[in-house]
Amino acid sequence: MPYKLSENKEKHYVIVTHSGELSLDELKLVQGEVATLINIREWTKVYIDAREIVFHPAFHLMDHYILTESHKFVLPPNIKIAVVGAREQQLHGKNIDAAGRLAEVNIKVFYSEELALEWLG
Repeated sequence: MPYKLSENKEKHYVIVTHSGELSLDELKLVQGEVATLINIREWTKVYIDAREIVFHPAFHLMDHYILTESHKFVLPPNIKIAVVGAREQQLHGKNIDAAGRLAEVNIKVFYSEELALEWLG
């Protein structure tokens, strides 16, 4: 499972950097680690760099919804999640945005690191 967790202590957010192929189960494991760190630090922002992620071919809208909805149960209710994706993965980006709206989770996909960081504040 290729990912790395780090922190921006000045801006108070967790950074998740993904690369390679990830399944829904693997993404849920990462989510658990992020939740632990967020809760320890009492932060409310997550920056996810997913530009190099390779979604499993069977990954679809329902998987994005399941993962996004589960954020409500493990992360604080006032969490902001900025995802930076590759333009080639726009379908997944649209699915993540749609899943966030349906699950009422404050998650937004960007294709620019600058815009994502600006939105996080």
